[in-house]
Amino acid sequence: MKLKKILAALFLLVTTFFLTACIGNEDNITLPDSGNNKIIVWTFNEDLKYMAEKYKEVYKDKEVEVVIIEANDYFIKANSALRGRSAVPDILVGEADWIIPFYEAGYFEDLSSDPYNVDEFKDKIINYVYEVGLDKENKIRSLAYQTTPGGIYYRRDLAKKVWGNDDPKFVGEKFASLSEIKKTATELNKYGIKIFPDMGSLRYFSMGENMDPWIVNDDVTLSQNRLDYFDITKDIYDNKEVAFASEWSPGWYAGMNGSVPYNAEGKDEMVDIFGYALPTWGMIFFRNSGKDMSGNWGITTGPNSYIWGGTFVGINKYSKNKNSAWEFLKFITLNEDTLTWWSESRGDVVAYLPVLEKMKNKENEYLGGQKTYEFWTEQAQKVDYSKVTKYDREIEKYFIQAVSSYQEGKMTKDKAIEKFYRNVKTIYPELKIPNKK
Repeated sequence: MKLKKILAALFLLVTTFFLTACIGNEDNITLPDSGNNKIIVWTFNEDLKYMAEKYKEVYKDKEVEVVIIEANDYFIKANSALRGRSAVPDILVGEADWIIPFYEAGYFEDLSSDPYNVDEFKDKIINYVYEVGLDKENKIRSLAYQTTPGGIYYRRDLAKKVWGNDDPKFVGEKFASLSEIKKTATELNKYGIKIFPDMGSLRYFSMGENMDPWIVNDDVTLSQNRLDYFDITKDIYDNKEVAFASEWSPGWYAGMNGSVPYNAEGKDEMVDIFGYALPTWGMIFFRNSGKDMSGNWGITTGPNSYIWGGTFVGINKYSKNKNSAWEFLKFITLNEDTLTWWSESRGDVVAYLPVLEKMKNKENEYLGGQKTYEFWTEQAQKVDYSKVTKYDREIEKYFIQAVSSYQEGKMTKDKAIEKFYRNVKTIYPELKIPNKK
């Protein structure tokens, strides 16, 4: 989402402030409560507003004030308040990509300790979601109501046209590796079909089947899969096998509902986009922008599992309403009735395994009757979050910049890689990069 771009841009600036906001040793705290049955929530999306409304329907004597803060202001406002040990908000949020500095600064309550004991729910939570909530001392600091693994949404009619088969497993074989994606892109292009809207759609497949880490023993590492990514994606770029409809542009949305304008070698023509690499919440865009294509889309796997987004929720260390905050946090992340309602009313894929098991046979009519809860659960369980570090988002940004420079002919592959390492070393001097002779 656009939110991701804004937050990624702010990440480096704010991390410095977070890491200087060191807190003393953890105290044994008896949960305080002001007695007014009201908590204040700070967030950057509307999900918790709807959750709060449901909470107040169930508990008439409870009050939750949800403050939605603009994405580009959220970091600064939260950091300013919590560095000053403010008791407001009682509940705060973060995303998987940038929540670690919150933990390191000591802003989140320890949910592993009494009386929370969230560890007892471990087997009921999607594993990577549980791992995102852990700090470096393996204490739980946040929980999530949703899981956001990614896949490839594809046009069933185009799959039938080219291969005579639109089965998700069959189509998944066409995207099983970067080399297979290159073959598929060329094959589709012969029919005037572009494999993806833009080159950015490929970025989550640079890590490969084994989800290659960026950091190995403090060394910044470009795996063979990522080195191959440079050349494979340049081939796709040079052969104009994507539609060059940049993410979030009008053309990007329009491709979900049919053909889009494409200018090739000075000739205007209409082309179809075969697929989109998006996570669970991508379904919202298809329903809104592809209303005429209901039943004509499917979902399948790429070379690897990946996650994109997800809202993680925690309790402010300095809250004076921790008991009420905990009741609300349990209600939105660990309550089966709540999460069943959320899944059914919002179509969101929750992180609570009992609900996912309950929903696994539900068919998604928009995606041709696929059992999407079952699909997303399988994808989420394949994610290995143990390889993720607080450096990954910025490193990935510089990697994509390097690949783009090579694709566009602005640099040789070697020069682009050299600049990539130099950029990473500049912002993270503590990391090691390969020595150049």
